[in-house]
Amino acid sequence: MATKAARPIKLKPRLRASKSRKTRDAEATAAATAAVRVSLTLGQPSYEAARVLHEHGVLVCRISELVDPAWWSAWRTQCEEAVRSFPEFKEHPSFSDLRREYTDGGTRRYCVGGTSFLGNPSVFHHPTFRKLRSILTAALLDTVFTPFRALFLADKPYKLECLVERIMARVAGDLPAAESWHVDTSPSRRLGDVIFGGFLVLDPEPQMFSCIKGTHPKHSSAPDHRPGFQVFSAEQQASFSARRCPISVAPGEIVLFYQDIVHEVLGNRAAARPFTSVRQFVGFRLTESDDPLHPLDETLRRIADQDVMRIKSDQLPPLYPRAYTMYSKHRTNLDRFLHDMTEDDAVNTHVNVRNFWSLRTLSEKWRKNVMYPAYEPHELELLRPRTTHWVHYPTADPFVTELRAARL
Repeated sequence: MATKAARPIKLKPRLRASKSRKTRDAEATAAATAAVRVSLTLGQPSYEAARVLHEHGVLVCRISELVDPAWWSAWRTQCEEAVRSFPEFKEHPSFSDLRREYTDGGTRRYCVGGTSFLGNPSVFHHPTFRKLRSILTAALLDTVFTPFRALFLADKPYKLECLVERIMARVAGDLPAAESWHVDTSPSRRLGDVIFGGFLVLDPEPQMFSCIKGTHPKHSSAPDHRPGFQVFSAEQQASFSARRCPISVAPGEIVLFYQDIVHEVLGNRAAARPFTSVRQFVGFRLTESDDPLHPLDETLRRIADQDVMRIKSDQLPPLYPRAYTMYSKHRTNLDRFLHDMTEDDAVNTHVNVRNFWSLRTLSEKWRKNVMYPAYEPHELELLRPRTTHWVHYPTADPFVTELRAARL
């Protein structure tokens, strides 16, 4: 009996395994970061960096002296030592001893809420943070701002002003307070002002900045009307989320961005760290005005009294969010924090203040001097628009700087 010939077996082509979402996200982050990261040499203008910042609205500055682990780890330690000496607090735990939990007699953290900004007077006036403010100005003035002015603002008499900012110390395991897509605002800005925000990473792992590259020109230069930030409609939010550009900022790197760029703060579990996460925020203003962003007389008074300083949003940052005065669970945690961590009668709990009294007032209350040394002339000039600033340049030794003039 005849048999049928066996049909050849057709092998289906093997399908390439699809990439996991985690892999795709990592590749997108790497590509987005590479497009805006520029290696810089301290004191040398980088026209590439200026063009990247102007085109994309965001720049990751990789300065060799600052990304050296010896430098950023030493400054993380110096910041920790400064925080542990703040007179406003009665307990001074190390960063590794901070706790997420709020417990009776056991609360150990320097701030309340997911933003984790320290807003007490000392964070503005302690010599460590004043010097770091000067170092970061030195790091960016020659390398970025001088070529930026030459390329894009050369026909006008622009000057540079350093804007006072805070440090973040987010406790291990804490989630950031999520912020939807927004642009930062400065109601006191003048027409033509260009204002930048950013931060220095003082962590052993990268931190993330999420934005929409190139959105800054649509919002730039016009005066703002409300302090804080401008939010967008649900439809705009969805559109922005589809164009999200995650940027990785490595230890010792500085991310610098137009405050007008659309950006967000991710509050997902991936943003939590197994250690206290530290960053120093920065703010800078390029302006034709001779006047600082905030009224000079108020700024000088706050410096003389060593009080909380206005940040670029025109706001006086509180020690704790308003929500912690409104909801019972938050209120319990706030009461534990104030009882366990702050000195008696050190905090002005008025709902519109919610922060420590000035160091001058505390000195009078406690009948002992808790103020820091008075500002040097070059420290005061740094907070006013100038074409030339005397700033501290970092050296190979993290603990040694060189004070010299830098011209925009």
